[in-house]
Amino acid sequence: MSGQFSPDGRSIAYSRMVAGLGQIVVQPYAGPAPVRQVGMGMEPRWSKDGHELYFDQDGKTWVVARTPGGDDYTPARELYAGRFRPASNANTPWDVTADGRFLRVQGVEPDRRLTQIDVVLGFAREIETTLAPR
Repeated sequence: MSGQFSPDGRSIAYSRMVAGLGQIVVQPYAGPAPVRQVGMGMEPRWSKDGHELYFDQDGKTWVVARTPGGDDYTPARELYAGRFRPASNANTPWDVTADGRFLRVQGVEPDRRLTQIDVVLGFAREIETTLAPR
């Protein structure tokens, strides 16, 4: 589910269910090589330079770093926690921008207590700047 090619086109990351648990796996796109599990979760997303792979698990966003030119990954580390509702279909409701920020278009979990509110000022201007042709 939620497959995504790495920016260099060498690998594809996706999530799969094994015994009811989501696993994040990476495998080469061409050529024989083993499938590598790099974390537990869903909805993998590559950084724009392909050096990091982000994913969600239980309301938290995690990251693993890819070794330059290789296929080894660091242990997963938590970036932040939120009240984000998992995707209800195969469309990942978030992405990573070119400068490493996150854009989320999804509802929050109503039954989890709110402990922080983030206010984004100038959102429309930021989107126009980010999406403007270069």
